[in-house]
Amino acid sequence: MPKQRIFVVDGEVYSSPNASTLPPIPRYSDSLAEYTTPRDTQQLEWSFNGYPQLAFVPLRDRFEGPIFQRLAYTFQSLPIELDRYNLWRLSPTVQNQWEGLEEKLRSIATFLIGWSTACLPVNFSIFRLPSQYGWHRSVREEQYARKIAM
Repeated sequence: MPKQRIFVVDGEVYSSPNASTLPPIPRYSDSLAEYTTPRDTQQLEWSFNGYPQLAFVPLRDRFEGPIFQRLAYTFQSLPIELDRYNLWRLSPTVQNQWEGLEEKLRSIATFLIGWSTACLPVNFSIFRLPSQYGWHRSVREEQYARKIAM
């Protein structure tokens, strides 16, 4: 049986069954910031009742396989193009792929939540959806179009 390690930091006691050192302790807050980015959810955080799904966010993005490979772009490889109004936008083909993926993942999540017998907290919230970041809009600057798509 592994030895449980006890750490005391500023009068607070932490324990771990397998850590030899204490990882950085995140700052405590009652909720996530209103404009949390997907990358922000990959940081070590305290549990939030309103976001029980936070514990299942992968530490690294892995856009592989037939479903997620359509997201495997870098800042420079994004297919950004000029539209008929001389504004920059993500390629319509990629927009359609991303919209379809979001729609299907939302349907799966809705089904799983409805099928589950788990009780969700009263203040349960979903993360902002990818489409809510504005990657489908046309903008004046190419760099900004790339930034919102990423």
